[in-house]
Amino acid sequence: MVTSYLANRRQLVLSIHIVDSRHEPTKQDLQLHEWLDYGNKPQLIVATKSDKLSNNELRKSLEHIARVLTIDKVMAYSAKTGRGRDELWRAIKSAIA
Repeated sequence: MVTSYLANRRQLVLSIHIVDSRHEPTKQDLQLHEWLDYGNKPQLIVATKSDKLSNNELRKSLEHIARVLTIDKVMAYSAKTGRGRDELWRAIKSAIA
């Protein structure tokens, strides 16, 4: 059902793929990323719970996630502190413009 929705939805201009910054990307994270990449679907990887890590740990985690998912950038986000909120909204607005 999800595959059909994502594959056939022309209005879908950005998929926001949420991962936990504290953990290794899961098998499902890898599968989703590969499927979106294969289908040439625009995506943004957002690593949540960035407030739970020190700045150094977060930097290493973002680099690791980017390396595992073979992408250039992972956006850090924290609902608790608001970290990354403005950057995320800018990316969303840019995608729908």
